[in-house]
Formats: sequence, structure tokens, C-alpha cells
Amino acid sequence: MRFPCAGGPVYMVVSIPTTMRALQQTTLEGPQDVRYITDAPVPRPGRGEVLIRVAVAGVNFADISRAYGTFLGGPQPPYLAGFEAAGEVVATGEAVSGPQPGAQVIGVGGGAFAEYMILPAAAAMPVPDDWSAEQALGLVVNWPTALAALRPLGQIAAGETVLIHAAAGATGQAAVTMAKHYGATVIGTASLSKHETVRALGADHVLDSRTEDLAAEVLDLTGGIGADLVLESGGGASFTASLAATRRVTGRVVVYGVAGGKTAITNWELVYEHQVHVIGLNIGVLIHTAPRLFGELMSELSALIALGVLTPARPTAYDLADGPRALEELATRATIGKLALRP
Repeated sequence: MRFPCAGGPVYMVVSIPTTMRALQQTTLEGPQDVRYITDAPVPRPGRGEVLIRVAVAGVNFADISRAYGTFLGGPQPPYLAGFEAAGEVVATGEAVSGPQPGAQVIGVGGGAFAEYMILPAAAAMPVPDDWSAEQALGLVVNWPTALAALRPLGQIAAGETVLIHAAAGATGQAAVTMAKHYGATVIGTASLSKHETVRALGADHVLDSRTEDLAAEVLDLTGGIGADLVLESGGGASFTASLAATRRVTGRVVVYGVAGGKTAITNWELVYEHQVHVIGLNIGVLIHTAPRLFGELMSELSALIALGVLTPARPTAYDLADGPRALEELATRATIGKLALRP
């Protein structure tokens, strides 16, 4: 049951508190300055928005970038951290035809590391049938990023060789799984302790991400030709190695992360040293500027789920109060797969 509030939001007749527990980022000096608070105001949904009771929130490298102020257009402190969450719709604003209160959804908004958060109604996706909220994490961030990098942007083809950096991470694991499905030979990179995880996903070769001879090793594995497609998220020295490890003329490097810092490439280098295609990917920009393409991506993801190629996520979960520790561990790359926070 719902009732209108004087031309404002429409609320279920449930108990929604006025304050909540949350993680607040207090500076732009890093995730060590995130604070656990208990008196954050519960937001109210506006026109075209829904309020969800957060069941679980995803922790992503973009949260680290925001904490350092390197995420273009990111929020300014103090702000409630996090942006990916799944949970139950408990209230809707005006002009919302769906999802309705009681629906289990997942989406991207602001302030996900909290007990309640606002999502745009049009972008709130239903949690797949028979999946928990926790299992659906990655469905709107990691999996679409991996698929976009491989398919419409990376133009992956059967028989090609794909180099996937950070292959043990949430996006990397999805990319390895899908690249194998599409018939590619996969070279994954990860720290030594994570190699078995990447091999178990089906990677044909796994290299130490910290080696100084990464490009040489890739060239050796490919008979001196290089990888046809590189999924680059490390930045810094990783980006330099990616350029050197890519096949000349027809090779593609899709850049979707800058975890290791900025690295420049000049037009001179593209002409005389690295004759490759460099493609930038930001899944948020893709969603807003190419919504039709994003819709096609999500349809393809649904088909991959139906085929059993992509299976429910199994994130490592932390309590909300332990969120600062989870962020620190992700920042130091001490984790494997998806991380989650439970409010």
C-alpha cells in the first residue's frame, strides 16, 4: 500500500527512519579518510526516482578514484561513498511507473555505502529470478564494462589473442570468462597468489602482473606478433607494457581504468612506435551517451546468463562498519573478485 505526500514522493506504509548508518568520505586524500557515521539523513526520492533499502553494495576501483579526487566529475567531500547497490524498493517519487515498492533491484546512484539510497527509476534493473541481491552485484558495473571492452569496442573475434590485466578482479574475471566463450586465446595477468583463480576461469596463460618483462612475455607467447586485443585497467607502467604487447596496425587497446596512475602517449609515438588503436571506455559515459548500445549490451548479458556462461557472483562481503578496511584492501590489490558491503 502507498500514499501520496502533498504532491511529493509516494511512500509505502512502512517504517522508514529519518537517519541511517553510512560511510562518509571526508577528504580527497584517499580511502583511509572514509568514516563510519550513524546519523546520515535518509534521502527522499524525487521525480523519476526510487528509494531502496540497501541489501548489499558493491565496492569498485572507481570508489578509490573518487576518494583520491581523480574520478572526473566525482563528488566533493564530505559525501556518502559508494555508487553500486542492490536492495528492495521502499518508496517512489512522482512519475514512476516501475519498479514498484517491494521489487528487488540493482543499480547505480550516489551514496550506496548506506542503509538507504536513491536510484533513477529508469536505470533500476530487476535482480534476476532466483538470485540474491548479493549474487547480482556486478550486473550493472563489472559485467557490462567487460562486455563493452570485448565486443562493441574491442571487436573480439574467435581465434584472436586477448590480454586481460587484473584478471582476478571482478571485471577481469568476467572478461576472461566471456573472452573464452567467444573463442579467444586468453592471457591473463595477476599477482602470483591469484594465478590459480585465473587459470580456473579458463585462461590459457597467466603472467605475473608485477614482472618488468610483461610485454616481452606476451610477444614470446604470440610468436612475436602481440595480442590482438588488450583490456587495460592498470595505468602507469601497465599501460606502457600494454602498448608494447599489442599487435601492430590491427591491435586494439581498450582502456577502462587508471588504477596505477596517469600515463601519456603522444601522436609521435602512435605514428612511429605504437601503431595500435587506443580506445577509451567509461561505462557511465556509455550508458548516458549511447543508451541504445547499452541496452544491446544488457540484452547480450541476459543471453549469456541464460546460457550459463555468466553465473551468480560470489563476492567477499564485509559489514558496513568494516568498509574502510575493504576499501584499503582493494586499493592495495590484496583482494580477489568482487567485494561487497552489507549494511
